[in-house]
Amino acid sequence: MNLSRYSDNSEEDRLFYALTPHYEALQQTVALALQEHFSNGEAQVLELGCGTGITAQHILVTNQKLFLRAIDNEKEMIEQAHERLAKYEEEGRLKIELADMYEYLKTQSDDSFDAVVSALALHNCDAGYRKKTYAEIMRVLRKKGIFVNADKYASDDENEHKQSLNWQLAQFDYFEKNGRPDLKQKWTEHYIQDEALDLLLRENNYVRDLTAIGFNNIQKIFRERMEAVYIAEK
Repeated sequence: MNLSRYSDNSEEDRLFYALTPHYEALQQTVALALQEHFSNGEAQVLELGCGTGITAQHILVTNQKLFLRAIDNEKEMIEQAHERLAKYEEEGRLKIELADMYEYLKTQSDDSFDAVVSALALHNCDAGYRKKTYAEIMRVLRKKGIFVNADKYASDDENEHKQSLNWQLAQFDYFEKNGRPDLKQKWTEHYIQDEALDLLLRENNYVRDLTAIGFNNIQKIFRERMEAVYIAEK
């Protein structure tokens, strides 16, 4: 699957976060959810689609007792994650691997992780791929383990979704103002492509799919514009 959310260019990351400032809170919400759930002890956490390591960094800084395994299928992303997170690899709290998320999950034993997290990755996958990935996440989680997914969810209210999409598309003018019209075109096309029926990740469909495979206590703990964070328990 092609899961490129951000390029291997650090300038692109910087500009994207500047035009979508709530991304910082989105990442921190994931880290705080783990901190709250595992405040009394160690935990083994798997991150799917780690990108350049931004979410992983939030997680590792927030909770010193977590051990994180982070995977991504983009070599350039993995290289940047290694660079960003070298300190935590040296400490033995982090392992980074190049792998497709579904294929990697299939190689893992039942009940092997206390938590699985993902940020801005699964919406890039088609609905069929997502469903079989959810099932594998359920399988590898230990009892009472949690799945925390920060992603681009389409609101069930169509008007609200269109307003959020139009707001985000307008934000891409920031790229052009900073001398990168190429990035404006790239990200505009990316967001329009994500509206395809086989890709669009709607909130009600997401909750339905997780419920169908046995997840409990599914809660939305963050929402801003196009993005939300959901937590679910095995």
